[in-house]
Amino acid sequence: MEEVKFYNVKEAPFRVYGACPESFPDRFIRLPERVAEQTSAKVLHHSQNTSGIRVRFATDSDVISIKVESDYLHSMAHMTTFSSAGFDLYEYTEEGGRFIGVFQPYGSKDPEKFVNGYEAEIKLPNIDGCTDFDGKTHFYQINFPLYSRVTELYVGVREGAKLEKGLPYRDIKPLVYYGSSITQGAVASRPGNCHAAIISRRLGIDFYNLGFSGACRGEKEVVEYLATLDPSVYIIEYDHNSPVRELRERHAPLAMRLRETHPSTPIILATRPDYYFTEVDANRRRIVLDTYESMLASGDKNVYFLDGSAFFDSDERFEYTADGVHPNDMGCFLMANALTPLLKRILDL
Repeated sequence: MEEVKFYNVKEAPFRVYGACPESFPDRFIRLPERVAEQTSAKVLHHSQNTSGIRVRFATDSDVISIKVESDYLHSMAHMTTFSSAGFDLYEYTEEGGRFIGVFQPYGSKDPEKFVNGYEAEIKLPNIDGCTDFDGKTHFYQINFPLYSRVTELYVGVREGAKLEKGLPYRDIKPLVYYGSSITQGAVASRPGNCHAAIISRRLGIDFYNLGFSGACRGEKEVVEYLATLDPSVYIIEYDHNSPVRELRERHAPLAMRLRETHPSTPIILATRPDYYFTEVDANRRRIVLDTYESMLASGDKNVYFLDGSAFFDSDERFEYTADGVHPNDMGCFLMANALTPLLKRILDL
């Protein structure tokens, strides 16, 4: 490791995005624990994963290091360790974000060290490393893991290097995503390849990722929490984890509750991308479409339907997932391609 000085990202000049405001800076979680505990053990567990949490800062250091403290670094067969437990680094300008590298969780070679955290570094400029670092101040963003708990994160820069505020997002309220493991990010190869992260880079808008793997069932407690938020757009990607009967009972009430509390906030109702033209697929899509058509019929002019069955080419649908369900990087890219133009139109960008 290079000689660096470490700083806690919970303190200025760093700014953390995507963490539950009620719980930060004490904890990097995505849903208030009181809400998660009332919902289900799975929601409680996955709400403490750090998907969508980011930190921004600026520095002229030629090396950036991280020191991670964690009581749970996740590893799954169908995900890379880079995405489930790693952090990735982007450089930002007014034009958008540029991938720099992954802070690799080398501790995975040592199970005990991996459980308790790890250190990693990236020497800049990394991607175009054939040239020397220019010594200028650059804006950076570090994306947190999609499926791990992080108790503390420290960023290290060269001793004596500048450390300043990061580039702000556009002056637009955050996007709020609610959905299943696909929303949480399974199985993007690294955090920045989750479709919500891709869209944020393209549009320059902050976001909250409320994807809960295997546990997105439209529960009343979560719906009531969603209703307290103040987003620019709700993206409801909710049709995967519930049995069909439960989905039919809860989907429309969820959307109507958001409309009751947010009379003019745009709501996107999306269906799942892993659509294989089965009867079950058709039934789930129909439920979401029924909610949309019912809201339209009531005079709602700020509700939108996004047809997941059209996300992937019908002849090669399996090629866009890792396991027939969860989108791989190409699948995430295609999801972002479907959502981006709709959000641009809604937000007049």
